[in-house]
Amino acid sequence: MRNNKRICQMLFSILFCGTLLLPASLVHAVTLEVYYPGFPGDFGVDNWSDSGAPGSFFDLTAAATANIDITSFSAFSFAAGSGSPGDPYTIQVWTKSGSYVGSEEVAGDWTLLQSFSGTDDDDLTMETLTLSTPLSLPAGNTIGVAIFATVGGFQWYDVCGGSDNYTEGDLELNISSVRGTDDAFNDSDTCKSFAGRVTFDVSATGTSGPPGTPGTPATPVPAMPLWLLGLMGGLLSLLAVRKLR
Repeated sequence: MRNNKRICQMLFSILFCGTLLLPASLVHAVTLEVYYPGFPGDFGVDNWSDSGAPGSFFDLTAAATANIDITSFSAFSFAAGSGSPGDPYTIQVWTKSGSYVGSEEVAGDWTLLQSFSGTDDDDLTMETLTLSTPLSLPAGNTIGVAIFATVGGFQWYDVCGGSDNYTEGDLELNISSVRGTDDAFNDSDTCKSFAGRVTFDVSATGTSGPPGTPGTPATPVPAMPLWLLGLMGGLLSLLAVRKLR
């Protein structure tokens, strides 16, 4: 009987210590959405533009206590040619360490993260740009992002000047000064603001690289809160010890 008690106590210790070794913040996927009044998919009012092959700039900042792995972007493409469903598009995602401000026309500050090609569904459907390797953003860091269409177009909200900030969980999307471009890094203006989605994992267990470079994919961990695991383990152990007395 004493041996059984010791076994139960050992099992409780293993469970409790194992619980403490789990990550303090568990991995969960979050989507940050950037819409504007009148943008497609919002209120349906034609208050957006799709001419030429434009792009937009914005910053992404991770909260001080959370590592971020960005897994995909979503954007409205405008296909080459007539813009009809089935026409081709190519969208590029570029990044840089620190804010985009001051680098809108400095191509050497930027690194091409990934290029995406496909066929346009329709102007009101976002294209999901899934990264082959998540983009790692360590806690408290900021990266600049530029999204351009090199074939077809990239739909953006037509707003001149001003600034916008969007926060979802542990990630902030910041447009310090609304900036867009019609010719990659060679020409910028103040009337093209990003609209779309950024999907990311929080407190991922993958290795975090420096800002603006890919990290390793996140490894999912149990979604049960740590305090609940510890409480359940303690209760089960107490019940087992009582039955063995």
